[in-house]
Amino acid sequence: MKTKSIFGRLALVICVFVFILNLMGADWNRFNLNEILEEIETLVNELKTDANANIVLQKVRCLDYADLAGETTVGSAAKLDIQNETHFVIGDYIYEKAVTGSITMTTAAGSYTTITEGNRCRFLVSLTSAGVVWTTQGTVVASTETASFPDLPSGQCPIGGFQISCGSGIEFTPATTVFTAASISPVFYNLYTAPGTQALITSTSSNTDNK
Repeated sequence: MKTKSIFGRLALVICVFVFILNLMGADWNRFNLNEILEEIETLVNELKTDANANIVLQKVRCLDYADLAGETTVGSAAKLDIQNETHFVIGDYIYEKAVTGSITMTTAAGSYTTITEGNRCRFLVSLTSAGVVWTTQGTVVASTETASFPDLPSGQCPIGGFQISCGSGIEFTPATTVFTAASISPVFYNLYTAPGTQALITSTSSNTDNK
């Protein structure tokens, strides 16, 4: 409905523009009609792209509260826990992820960037249709700035995420540094859709699972 509204407004603006020019007795020879039409076509194509992206996002949805947490007792490597059975939608199908612990952080990028002192970063945790857990790292920013979640990997559904903020004299190496390390201030989030679309269900300052 929102996309149709945008197209309607665009058509109205064009009609009003032409009407005003006619009232002013505009010399149409002064206007390059082809350029105007090309600009309109570009705008329409951008709107179509946005509409298609929205349709895709609507078919990606986490239906349960995954209760994502950081595990703290598996050696020195930070691992994740999905503490609730989680149903999720990808495309036209509903899938199920059982309660799972000791999940190794894995990214399609192959490696992570260490978060150094005075910086912060957000990570997005998502599932494939096969139930494989991916942890995608966002951009590292200064602790005085607002960190953003990364884009959702294609064909996956977000279930949560977390933010790490490194204080004085500490750095966080993803998949290595434990979540209970001093001065990293972990904040865990539970999501039901892609970040940036009012996806946040809840957040917990330090949602660590001491198993």
